[in-house]
Amino acid sequence: MDKLFRHDLVPAGDWTLSGFILVAWIALGWVIARFIFSVLKHRDSNPSFYLRNTLARAIPVPVYALVTVTGFIVSVHYAPFLDADADRILRVLKVILFTAVIYLADSVLQALVRELEARHQDLKNSHLLFAALIHIVVWVVGLMVILESLGVSITPLLASLGVGSLAVALALQSTLANLFSGFYLLLDKPVRAGDFVKLPSGEQGFIEVIGWRTTRIRSLENNILVIPNSKLAENQILNFHLPDSICSVLIDAGVDYGSDLEKVERVTNEVARQVQEKVEGANPAFQPFLHYDRFGDSSIHFTVTLSSKTVAANDRLKHEFIKALHERYRTEGIVMPFPIQSLEFRDRALADRLAPKPPAP
Repeated sequence: MDKLFRHDLVPAGDWTLSGFILVAWIALGWVIARFIFSVLKHRDSNPSFYLRNTLARAIPVPVYALVTVTGFIVSVHYAPFLDADADRILRVLKVILFTAVIYLADSVLQALVRELEARHQDLKNSHLLFAALIHIVVWVVGLMVILESLGVSITPLLASLGVGSLAVALALQSTLANLFSGFYLLLDKPVRAGDFVKLPSGEQGFIEVIGWRTTRIRSLENNILVIPNSKLAENQILNFHLPDSICSVLIDAGVDYGSDLEKVERVTNEVARQVQEKVEGANPAFQPFLHYDRFGDSSIHFTVTLSSKTVAANDRLKHEFIKALHERYRTEGIVMPFPIQSLEFRDRALADRLAPKPPAP
């Protein structure tokens, strides 16, 4: 590689030959590059060709720059420059060449980020963060390579960067904690954009955006709750969309102790099936059921289990079921008693004292 930038390979030169080599090299290189780009670019919108099309749009400029710079480097060897002048020109072209290589690497990596964004919707709102980090890392590393190639020692620079990075890390502890927590949320996927979650504090809503510092949650009241990523990663979160979005809807009720429990079960299941089939957002494949679970103070308690496709349909399903069940019970003569308490006095004397006195004549 170093021999390419030494002018002593050709002791004598000619301007005509140098110019011809430059023009021929650039023309041939551009033709070959254009052919490669035409092969990469595919007119089909099939997702399998997305990466090829993205690369075909991202790399032409750095590739044409590489071809042009290498053409100048080769032509300099055949030009009648003095060695000192040629060395200075080659050093400049060397910097330009390395810059074009860095530009090409950055373009390819950015294309890969866009490919991942297209294939994984979870990265849709955070791809700019990944793209910015890749951009910074590639150009910082590339700058160090350029300085090293020019004979500049980068050891002091690395030491300064280490000390500076430590100072920045101490000053930005909270921000960095949120940043890495955002990476954890995107990679481990305990929550994803569009999931309905409930926080330990009671707030619940749909995940709107997982950003580099905060996560935004849209509540059912259409308000936005902004939570630092570190808090979201540390707390226990109830995710209603994992393992899937189907939810069980539990509705508690009770009937009078004198009710025919077989009839109550039959009537309740009929109402539940009708509601399950007609309410939008309900899971029509699910068969609702009733189970009695305890003797209450004034009623025999039971729970009806229905199912919805998403948690957003839960309230609507409960609403329609309660209305339909109340109407059907009234038609069937099934009593849902009010909560009552009966007082029994063992001490007759105490009962007589507490009994209401007859009005005075």
